[in-house]
Amino acid sequence: MDHRIRFQVLLSLALCGCMALGAYGEQMRFDTASEWGRWELPLGAVELTQDGTILPVLIHKGVNAALNAADFGGGIHSVGSNSRQAAFVMDGDPATGWSLAPNDSPEDWFIEIDLGRAVAARKVTLIFDEEAPPFELFTLFLSTGEQAIDVVDNIVDGSLIYRFQERFKGNKKHRVTLDLDLAKQPPVQFLRVESLLHVPGARLVEVEVEAIGDNITLGLLERGGGLEIILDVEGAYDVATLGNAMSIADGNFSAWLQPRRINSQVNVISHMTLDLGAVYWVDLVRIVGHFLLGPRSRSYFDFDTYEVMSSDGSLAPDGTRIWHRHFVGKSTAQNQLWPFAEHHFELIQTRYVRIAWVYFDAACAALWASSTANPCNFYGSTRELQVFGEGHPARVTFRSPLIDLKGKKQVSAIRWRADAPLDTRVEVRSRTSNEVRYDITYYDKNGKAVTERKWNKLIPSFKGPVDTTLVPGEDQSPWSNVYLTPDQGFQCPLPPAAIWSWR
Repeated sequence: MDHRIRFQVLLSLALCGCMALGAYGEQMRFDTASEWGRWELPLGAVELTQDGTILPVLIHKGVNAALNAADFGGGIHSVGSNSRQAAFVMDGDPATGWSLAPNDSPEDWFIEIDLGRAVAARKVTLIFDEEAPPFELFTLFLSTGEQAIDVVDNIVDGSLIYRFQERFKGNKKHRVTLDLDLAKQPPVQFLRVESLLHVPGARLVEVEVEAIGDNITLGLLERGGGLEIILDVEGAYDVATLGNAMSIADGNFSAWLQPRRINSQVNVISHMTLDLGAVYWVDLVRIVGHFLLGPRSRSYFDFDTYEVMSSDGSLAPDGTRIWHRHFVGKSTAQNQLWPFAEHHFELIQTRYVRIAWVYFDAACAALWASSTANPCNFYGSTRELQVFGEGHPARVTFRSPLIDLKGKKQVSAIRWRADAPLDTRVEVRSRTSNEVRYDITYYDKNGKAVTERKWNKLIPSFKGPVDTTLVPGEDQSPWSNVYLTPDQGFQCPLPPAAIWSWR
């Protein structure tokens, strides 16, 4: 059977859990949205419905990025004429649309759309009402969402740069498509349509943006994933802060990771590692390089020798993660001309994606030792790291909160109900503890965990939140074996316990 078909239903489940406490059949249940909301759910990998059902999300190919722009905070960014109709151009309904108010000034004959994130777009299609003439003379503008930079590299607040435009003259078509070259066209977040001629009755009913697919890197933290960037794997240099690192996986093309110059006697190897939060079927990793804006505008792909790897999280006998290498080599002249690199491969189960590269090339530095212009630092400056795949997650794990039973009680059984079609399975495990304690974690303003002593020394504006979490004591048991049936007796490796949790 095709893996993509089989695993589209791998965790298509509707869980309803309960456990019997003591001889009188006391129960604790999880079967509503509010109760499941207490669990550690990898939202983005699973969907929690209002009726208390947990479903795995579906990763799509060839999506219309305008239809779900609101999920990413997008929508109508600005409109000059007939603002009440503006949202109709991205509602998926060809019966509704936006038209120009006849008495408005030509300066107001525009509409501007925010997709909520920068997407790798193949084409943009404007659809006009079939029962009326289309816009005849208009311009389509595309923007990554970049803001202008002045002569001293300060961002101009409120600005928006449109680097691409296409003018359509004498148009008679009701469906106008602009094909984009993914190897040259930067990601698209904003679109602007300006009509230069008022055509009575003309109405724009839909704006479609065909993207490669759902970018799995978006929403990493909400899915229980993360991103780590280490400038020197030998440990000589700091790890990039989570706040800075997330700038390459947030869909915001204006932010990017700031580089630092390194000098060394040997090669310095760096890597960035994405944790997708669940195991997905992945077949494309896309690196979007750096666009330098402002008066010194230019583009560059800031990798020389690098490799692309993925892992489903499996461990080797020595405890290290097993990686599958999809590319190793040097960047090409095409990469340098247009700062993109696409790495395609067969669909493979993936939770982690790693880009490793030579940050400082010692052999190169030796050749340039007498020059002040040393080109041997390859910063890995990346605007966006994008990951694409298809189908439902191959594997998703979620965990209950720690449940304090407020004393010693006999747990007799765990029961659950799940829809697990052919070639799928749901695994339930439990573990227990007789002790409980509070774990306090301190964070700085960048979201990095720090010691209590260091946190106390920070000035107030540099302090982050303090989290207090109920955690099991040191006597916590390992996870039990998998429960074989939904009514199996409770597997408790310890004496009757006061604390237990399950997954």
